[in-house]
Amino acid sequence: MITQSMTDIEATLRAEMVMCGRLLYERGLIVAGDGNLSARLPDGSILMTPAGLAKGMLTVDDLVVVDNEGRLVRGAPGRQPSSERYLHLFVLARRPDVMACIHAHPPTAVGATLAGVSLAEPLLPEALIALGPPTMALSPMAQRSCKPFTEWSRLSIARVCCWPPTCSGARARCPQNGWQN
Repeated sequence: MITQSMTDIEATLRAEMVMCGRLLYERGLIVAGDGNLSARLPDGSILMTPAGLAKGMLTVDDLVVVDNEGRLVRGAPGRQPSSERYLHLFVLARRPDVMACIHAHPPTAVGATLAGVSLAEPLLPEALIALGPPTMALSPMAQRSCKPFTEWSRLSIARVCCWPPTCSGARARCPQNGWQN
């Protein structure tokens, strides 16, 4: 049996996350520095996108690694983890089967939240047939809180969060869950 080293796995995840960030940006599901991507590393630490950078313009060296408390473990000089890292830590701590998490602020989800429309169930029957039950959550509008949270309601604005097993899997679910522009 061939086993990948930690370095190889992390390098692969970095490349996949950069590609996913670019695709999400190109499709209008994230803009500027909005949203974040994360992936669980074999040692339990979390690889994630940094604060303040456009996800469509990232390089593999821009990504940071945090521990399960959200503290920076390593990253390029000047790179810090996003203040929204707690959303990722919340999902990953409660779902050990989940290996990656993407959250975004897609215009459709923001509009649905403002209009009081739930995206808890797929809007298109094709999405349910192709993808199965939803693995995403839509948070309500609320006051911004960068502190660790225990409820979705403490999130700042409409966000959609997907957590299939991989970043590519999460990205693939975005358009079929009604996130299309």
